[in-house]
Amino acid sequence: MKRIIRNYVVRDPKPVMDAILRGVSNYTSITFKPSVDGQVIFEEIIDLTINDIEKTELYVNGIRYNIDEDYQIENKRLKWKGSFDLETSYNLVFISR
Repeated sequence: MKRIIRNYVVRDPKPVMDAILRGVSNYTSITFKPSVDGQVIFEEIIDLTINDIEKTELYVNGIRYNIDEDYQIENKRLKWKGSFDLETSYNLVFISR
C-alpha cells in the first residue's frame, strides 16, 4: 500500500518485515525508539555493513524519510536531521538492502 501525503511516501513496512523474518528477502531491518525526547544521534544502531547508503530507508511512525535530507549514516551511527524532534513514543524502522 502506498499513498502520497504532502510529498511523503507512506508505506506499511509489515510486508517487508514479514519477508525479512521468513528469510526470503535481501532486506535487513532494525526497529527502535528514541531513548529520550529530542534524540538526534543513534549510536551503534546499525550493526551491519552498508555498501550503498542510497539503498537505505528510514521510517518514523510509518512515514519514509530521505537519506542526506532527513538523516545521515556515518560509522554505524544514524543522525536525525529532520524538521521535527523525535519523541520516545515514536517507532523508527531502519531498512537496508
